[in-house]
Amino acid sequence: MKQLLFLMMVVLQAMAGYGQNEYEKYTDGLAYPDSTKNRLVHIADSLNTRFRQGAFNKQYYTVPEGIANSIHMIRGDMTAALNDIKQGISYTDFVRKYPAADTATNRLLTETTEKRSATCSNTYYWLQGPDDIYPPFIYVTVSEPCDPYAHMGGPTGIKGNWVYNLTSVNPDGRGGLTAFYITQAPESKPIPHKYAEMMRYADCLLDTTSQVFYPNALGSGDVRDLIMYAKNARGEKELAFLTHFHNDTAHLVKRYGMVVPQRMEEVYSYNLRKPYIRDSLSIQPAFRQLVAGAAEEILHTKAVTDDAFEYCVSVCYSKEAALAMKRNRLSYDRCGNAMGMGHRMHCHNIAILAAETVNWPVFLRARLDMMNDVVDRDLPRARGWQGRPSHVEELEDLHIDVPEFMLGLSLAKGNPAKEHYPYSIGMFGQACAETTHSKAMEQKLLDMMSDPQLDNYNRLLMRYLFLKIAFFLPDKEERLASLQKLQEADKTLPACIAPRVKMNQRLFEQGMALH
Repeated sequence: MKQLLFLMMVVLQAMAGYGQNEYEKYTDGLAYPDSTKNRLVHIADSLNTRFRQGAFNKQYYTVPEGIANSIHMIRGDMTAALNDIKQGISYTDFVRKYPAADTATNRLLTETTEKRSATCSNTYYWLQGPDDIYPPFIYVTVSEPCDPYAHMGGPTGIKGNWVYNLTSVNPDGRGGLTAFYITQAPESKPIPHKYAEMMRYADCLLDTTSQVFYPNALGSGDVRDLIMYAKNARGEKELAFLTHFHNDTAHLVKRYGMVVPQRMEEVYSYNLRKPYIRDSLSIQPAFRQLVAGAAEEILHTKAVTDDAFEYCVSVCYSKEAALAMKRNRLSYDRCGNAMGMGHRMHCHNIAILAAETVNWPVFLRARLDMMNDVVDRDLPRARGWQGRPSHVEELEDLHIDVPEFMLGLSLAKGNPAKEHYPYSIGMFGQACAETTHSKAMEQKLLDMMSDPQLDNYNRLLMRYLFLKIAFFLPDKEERLASLQKLQEADKTLPACIAPRVKMNQRLFEQGMALH
């Protein structure tokens, strides 16, 4: 019976990430003790004071914004159509010559540039698209000749007022010839003061000179690459530690008769070993010496590690060293891998170590990565995704003005800092819905959407964020009441946006229950 109870406890711990109880919490509801919280609060209070004293005064500019007409062809002679575009055909003549093309006029256009290297970049031209709960944009990419991936898409480029992109048509109808005829060239303007202040507050708290992971962190996106690296790059002291560790802990799985699927073996095994490491091994001088030797070797060679070893380092040697190892190891989620929890829990573990070592920049970014669910997917593709909390209450408990902070991150700017946070408005919507200030945020978003002083692109983004917040509200009547307010605000949108906004009433009637 004792063995069965222990097994049940371990399984529950390993599966905790699948629902609301993602990790162990202290009595105050946070993932770290009061002593750690107090040190983080002190840092947040200091940054709040610096912001109020005007220490951050950067001028922000809008993403370059203009107006364009659009065409999209998936049938007919697309090669001939592209040749006409390259010859500079007018938009009116194109529509007349190719009546099968889908066309639209007076559409919001934005221009962004992504540098691939010091001498090569991609330029993206974006237009408003469907906007229920998915990103409300479609785009044309203009790849420069030096772009090594340019051949993978098809002909792209600029000719007169045209930007164009031709790809093969997929069975689901995607692809084909997409082109924008620019009628008003994109232009960047200063962002009004009250909105720039939100951006300054976000940059004040976030530290735009840092990142969670080191620039040369190990991993290519495939867990198998990390495993092969680990097998082929063991140092002498690391091998000595591993031999001792596995010999000393192998009896745990056998003792409790655990038979688990292979892909979950490491999760269960680590949860079995963790209390044994903490309560037994960590108090043995010989074991601590083995950990110290292996840790110093790995810090020198920058070899890849894993959760179990990093935990040993954190309790037997140095939390700073364990944090450095975690920041040197990328964790990727692949389809079907623990419902996408691997990277999320990796970020959580980094955040806790960063909190305990009072590394504010890494702590806050890792916490945002959890909130933002920084895995390469969008709502609501992953099984088990619904029910994961955003943990936004942790930011509120640290005296952060969450509405100002979240809006400052969500507003787009054309001159972001080099290490600005790669936010996802879609994922921020859940955090905004769960904050104690959700109603105030909704009203602020409605006001921003209706403000002609705010650039059109950001007005559209704020509408998208509002939709996301409404989608995550737990009560059906609240969701529908929010949509009614949105319908009134939609009447104030500019002509280049208003005709194409919409909402799926049924989607919001069911909310997260639909997924």
